[in-house]
Amino acid sequence: MLSDPGYRLTNYTVVTNRSTLTISKTTTPLIVSADSASRPYGQANPMFSGTISNLLNNDAITAIYVSAAITNTPVSTNGPTTANAIYPVLSDPNGCLANYTLVTNAGTLTITQAVAPIIVTATNASRRFAQPNPVFTGTLSNVLCGDRITATFSSAATLTTPAGVYAPPSPNAITPHLSDPDGRLGNYNVTAIGGTLTIAPVNPPTVRIISPTNGSVFLVGMDILLMAEVVDTNGVIASVNFYDWNTNLGTPISAPPLYSLTVSNLTAGAHRFAVEVVDIIGRTNRSANVDVNILTSLPCSASAIDTNSLEVWQTGLYFQDFWVTNPTPVTLRGVRVEVLGLTNAWLWNATGTNSGGYVPYVQFNGPVIGGQTQKLRLEYYVPDGSVPSPTFNVLWLSSDNPTNAAGTSVPIGRISPFVNGAMLLDFTTIANRQYYIQYSTDLVTWNTSLPAVIGRGGVQQWMDYGPPLTLTPPADTPHRFYRLRLLPSN
Repeated sequence: MLSDPGYRLTNYTVVTNRSTLTISKTTTPLIVSADSASRPYGQANPMFSGTISNLLNNDAITAIYVSAAITNTPVSTNGPTTANAIYPVLSDPNGCLANYTLVTNAGTLTITQAVAPIIVTATNASRRFAQPNPVFTGTLSNVLCGDRITATFSSAATLTTPAGVYAPPSPNAITPHLSDPDGRLGNYNVTAIGGTLTIAPVNPPTVRIISPTNGSVFLVGMDILLMAEVVDTNGVIASVNFYDWNTNLGTPISAPPLYSLTVSNLTAGAHRFAVEVVDIIGRTNRSANVDVNILTSLPCSASAIDTNSLEVWQTGLYFQDFWVTNPTPVTLRGVRVEVLGLTNAWLWNATGTNSGGYVPYVQFNGPVIGGQTQKLRLEYYVPDGSVPSPTFNVLWLSSDNPTNAAGTSVPIGRISPFVNGAMLLDFTTIANRQYYIQYSTDLVTWNTSLPAVIGRGGVQQWMDYGPPLTLTPPADTPHRFYRLRLLPSN
């Protein structure tokens, strides 16, 4: 540009020539450096920092600092050459970076173990001697980032480990174990706390006969249900045997704590039942004896023959009252009284004659409850008026198992599951009326449980635990349905 304070340029022809001005990058590089940082495993990255050096002319160049590490990046030292190092990211809204030679320095990100240690704690447990170990449990805390770290618990104690209290560091204590399929445990400190296993001593198993009761009476030919309750504190029974005197009666049906066996065809006379039990460690016990008596026939008695009452004069028949007592705990379906020695008379109200066709009998088809006495009346026709001198043979009628017992359907109030898979039924009864409980798996085929239930009036309960009341335990079938039948009052 020309300066002409005297205004003399008009005297000249002026020619101007331009020159080129070259502006080069600053000779000092722009240095952007990320500061190194650290954080624990499982936490978010902190706010990273750094420095920018040699920035000129207040150029609006800024930097932020970032790392690719995430919360579940494992414990590591991530130096400047690694993917998870701390790198600067520059912002240059005015395009000034071209004026500089840029040098960037990455920072080191150190990821340390998690602040809180993993704490795995075994829960104390107990069992009795010779029992298997229970399923041990415990707690696991402070696992981060959804890491698939799980805990199990074990003890070296066996069935034969003596009774005692086993606390850490005993090998029989409850020891925690960690499972780490993805190799994440290195990100944590671990605190493992063992549990105490207490093994209690055991007593011999206890056993008692609950059926029949001592002093019971049965009849020749009756099935007798033997049932015992066996309780073993170690929970493992090796064998249960029923005895009649010293004779082993066979293998019982097992539905712990109940064991049952039905015996048949025992001879008349005295019998002594006992149960012997052995557990898996050889401890034995024998129940108290239960004495029963088996009779050849039912007890009975008869009145004198009525030959001179108004009824005799009106009918022309002689009458005799006859009592039959059921001394057994079993409800009899009925009784038959065979009348022998009638050489000069006929049994006028005979129901029929025996298989030989010679001995008449009177049969009562109603139930005779255990302990009950049934009164019958015998009628004689005596053409010559002499007084008969009969003798008697009393037979009992065994229970049958009708597929469809005739009777009126009665509602069952409640059916409830019970311990050991049993089912408990509640229903309202009429005193001295007879009921059949029937059961089915398909609502088509019905079986009748025997003996019949005799109403006592009010609500009664009946439990189905399987044989001998029903063919199988309820738990052995997918479904079991029940219905109740009230039999006719006659």
